[in-house]
Amino acid sequence: MAASCCLRCVYRRFQAAFSAPFLFFLLALIVLPPTSRIDAKTVSGDFQLSGVHSEAVLTSFAISPYGRGWMGITLSSKEMYEMEQSLKIHLFQDTQWSAFQRALLCTDRKKLAIETLNVEFHHSEHEEESYQWMANFGMALDQHTEPRTHYWYVVVDDCSLEQVYRDSSIPKLHYKVQLWNDVGGNVMHELSGSSEREAEKNVQLTHLSADEVGLSSIHAATLVISVLITAL
Repeated sequence: MAASCCLRCVYRRFQAAFSAPFLFFLLALIVLPPTSRIDAKTVSGDFQLSGVHSEAVLTSFAISPYGRGWMGITLSSKEMYEMEQSLKIHLFQDTQWSAFQRALLCTDRKKLAIETLNVEFHHSEHEEESYQWMANFGMALDQHTEPRTHYWYVVVDDCSLEQVYRDSSIPKLHYKVQLWNDVGGNVMHELSGSSEREAEKNVQLTHLSADEVGLSSIHAATLVISVLITAL
């Protein structure tokens, strides 16, 4: 009898604390996918290369299995980079990263890269721009045949700085990296026998690195549980 009364009290408190619309909102927060515009993960900062530090690791990002991610990079400078033909952007996967860290020279490390981008600055004619020299890149991070998650590392280097001293002429560079992960890649793998157009329909881009996918639902569930515990 006492237990029955206790349960009724808890039920009444629950009804008083949560209206039907509020419970529907909490459920939708967990179950429904986001409908807002997909923003990229954005990383930005400044670096300056030298004979001692001829490389700068800008960021790392994990792409989901069978996924095709995307990366956009902007390099900016207030001064001209005189030897831009020596300036490169190299991409590494986690399978090469241990060897990269063990290599002693920049020239040895760059040989391990799976992608190389040449940097070509163009002069900005917009007076309102704080940076007069800019270089823009965009490329796919394609691992649609890979059955597991891979980390990608973005590195800017000028290996010529290890041979020729010109630290005083190297300007500070500003970078902005935008990254997207494709969490629909596993569906694309299943449709490998279908047309490319059908496969593209299953691309689900997110700004979340593969090691962060699912955390938003976990956080939402944690919020709901916390609210329920507080109310009871």
